[in-house]
Amino acid sequence: MIDGLRSGFRHALTDSTPGTPDNRADKGILELSCLYRREYLPIVMSYSQTSDDHTTSYKGSWLKEALKVHPDCQTFRQLCTVIEIQRRSIASNIPANTEEQADAGDCVGQVTNEERALKLRLSLEDMNSIINFIHTHRFLDIGCCPGGYSTLVMNLFANATGMGISLPESDGGHGLAIPEALLPRLNLQLDDLTMFDLTPDWSDKPPLLTPLKPIPFDRNTFDFVICDAHYRQPQPVNDPRPWNSTRLLISQLLLALYGIHPGGRIFLTLRNVENPLTAQILVALNQISTGIHTLKSRTIHRHRPNFYALATGIQTNSSQYTSLVHSLKKLWWTMTFGGEGGQGRDVTWTEKEMIAPWDDVMSEAGLALIIRLGNPVWRIQFNALLRTLQAQGMEIDIDQL
Repeated sequence: MIDGLRSGFRHALTDSTPGTPDNRADKGILELSCLYRREYLPIVMSYSQTSDDHTTSYKGSWLKEALKVHPDCQTFRQLCTVIEIQRRSIASNIPANTEEQADAGDCVGQVTNEERALKLRLSLEDMNSIINFIHTHRFLDIGCCPGGYSTLVMNLFANATGMGISLPESDGGHGLAIPEALLPRLNLQLDDLTMFDLTPDWSDKPPLLTPLKPIPFDRNTFDFVICDAHYRQPQPVNDPRPWNSTRLLISQLLLALYGIHPGGRIFLTLRNVENPLTAQILVALNQISTGIHTLKSRTIHRHRPNFYALATGIQTNSSQYTSLVHSLKKLWWTMTFGGEGGQGRDVTWTEKEMIAPWDDVMSEAGLALIIRLGNPVWRIQFNALLRTLQAQGMEIDIDQL
């Protein structure tokens, strides 16, 4: 079926009417969107009774194929090719003495807190030099430690104060490496952010072994929110709650939306623009903001699909904002209290569509948004992987990719 999808998408593009490149691109997006609705949406619905993993795999493949054949996605096609080359080559595992090792700053014991904080500070400084997006009087840093981002923000704005939320080092979090002179301006909360009561107005919460804590700040308090909470190590295969990574993402996004001041900015870590959940979050953020951009560090994680979404002018009084917050609360509640025994369960594809309907992602406007936001991210990752493969002695003709 995917082969048929790929052929159909290509046919939609090659049959587009002549015109300027921009007109052809717009025509291509419209054709892709119409093709999805006409030919493949009925197939989507026929899979409603299959497993959620199966549904996610199929729908994710459709978005990826739509991007691969689009005329404005040459960089994405090139990136997919070099990733496949890397995967197949004997030298696909990047040696420990290459730049990729320097990207692996999350690995326990390999990088000191001070070294990691410096890398993060320089990375954020580099990204800020591109569009100068850091402006704040009162900021929130979710996933704060070791504190490189907060350090830069406070260095840039001498009167700025903030709050940092980070997992205690004893529970697997990073240690603190913020200069002592800056600490009086930062209220540091060492807590598991997924265990804040993110639905304080909901009463139907079963008891947990670890009681929930109240959110440690008032609503609409911060004009700039950084969301960079992540696990230091990959989740184990036998993790009894394999949805914890999704729960962490939803938790910090909820905290950001709870704390953001009207018109404020949210700077959120994501992975893989073409991932279905990532695409849905990007579409949702676009609907509640006056502008959305993507940034990718050129100094850390450049080989990886990590990137940042920057949503500016958050419209906290809009119906879209209210709907998104309510939907995220439902997802967090399900992953915390749902399932047998009330110990949480993974959310289904249908439940994730509360963030943004899949039809919105695959619409003409949705595809155009994903392409616009994806190209800068894909370009940096492609160039980094290409340089690494070439440094390993592989001859790659870019024109043939």
